[in-house]
Amino acid sequence: MQQQQSSTNFWNTTIKITYTYNGSIYTNYLGNYWDDYIGIDASGDGIGEIPYNINSDKDNYPLMEPWENYFAPTEPYTKIDVGVTSTITLANSSDLAAYLPPEYIGTDISDAIVFNVNVTDNTPDNSTDDAYSDITIKVGELDIETCKVFKTGIGFLPEVDDVTTRPTVSGEPAFSRDLVNKTVTVRLYVGDPLLGVIPPAAKAIFDTGKGTYPSIMGTHKGEIKPSCNITVSKLYTYPCAGTGGHSESIKLYENGELIANGTWEGYTGDWHNITLHNVTGAPYVRLLKGHKYNYTIVTGSYPQIIHRKEFNATGGEITCTEFFDANGRVYYGWIPAIRLE
Repeated sequence: MQQQQSSTNFWNTTIKITYTYNGSIYTNYLGNYWDDYIGIDASGDGIGEIPYNINSDKDNYPLMEPWENYFAPTEPYTKIDVGVTSTITLANSSDLAAYLPPEYIGTDISDAIVFNVNVTDNTPDNSTDDAYSDITIKVGELDIETCKVFKTGIGFLPEVDDVTTRPTVSGEPAFSRDLVNKTVTVRLYVGDPLLGVIPPAAKAIFDTGKGTYPSIMGTHKGEIKPSCNITVSKLYTYPCAGTGGHSESIKLYENGELIANGTWEGYTGDWHNITLHNVTGAPYVRLLKGHKYNYTIVTGSYPQIIHRKEFNATGGEITCTEFFDANGRVYYGWIPAIRLE
């Protein structure tokens, strides 16, 4: 895609375009796909973080995959209006954040599905006519078993087995979930709420829990596969009792490209933790559900060890590729006991 105006080349769109990438909806400028592009996509939106140079020009929004992988999104809902007229427009998760209770502070709701909804009664002078809208929403990346439905003006809606059995006139809004089709159906009445399908209020973490002896410092290499989206800003290392066990450094890679790193600052302050920065300099990195990330963690003193080749942690899976201890010996089943949060 090359747009040309006079003698100026535009290697990306001049307006933002809404598109779907890996099942999520984004809005941004889109460039071209270059098969020799070696940049990374730290944000997971399908657009490279580093421009692609074209002689004296550049494509500021190079695509990570061919154009056909960026399909225009379909509406993530269907609706049935009875005696009403409803209008539904997509909103941002940030629009809903201000209305959520305090326990949601720090919770990642970027995968929330949020709508502005307006339901108008077609026969307002007749209080006995059916007047409701049933909206069925695809939950996308959310966990169908734990997601919740929030409506401004009320709060969290009650869950029922079958929302279609609810009152058809002036009832209490409610929802039911379909585990097979991964949808929730919400019954709404007249009004103009902000409506959101959101995750539960629990900060996503990756946590192996405690390990055991024997222990020795060294360099751990392996793979992490999160079971949910996790925004990581620090690494905690479990120390053996009575020791100063810690991590000296961490590097995270995706598809062979460095995406984040962090370095220990010594036995001062919160010395058990290392702050991570992504390659753009932001003090966090977002690990995506189902993606595979390689780690290199250098430990010091006596950190706790999980003596396994593979381990199911809270928030995903972790494996050991190899561990080189401080004496030069190599092990293939030593996983560092860590928490990423």
